[in-house]
Amino acid sequence: MLAFTLLGLVWDPITSPILASSSSLAVGFEGGQDSIDFHINFGALVATGAFFLFSYILNYGKTLQELADETA
Repeated sequence: MLAFTLLGLVWDPITSPILASSSSLAVGFEGGQDSIDFHINFGALVATGAFFLFSYILNYGKTLQELADETA
């Protein structure tokens, strides 16, 4: 998910002008030559954070189970 977010961060600014110049976009945008667009996919970023948090919770549960097995 993190790689997808980073790829979107790099890929969107590259492909948007190409698609706009070839009239492949149904909806476009107009900007000046000096404007710089910065695209972040926040949905993928939040999903990445949720997966990392879930991974941490599972790892912590595994550690607690190992400690409980050693003391019993």
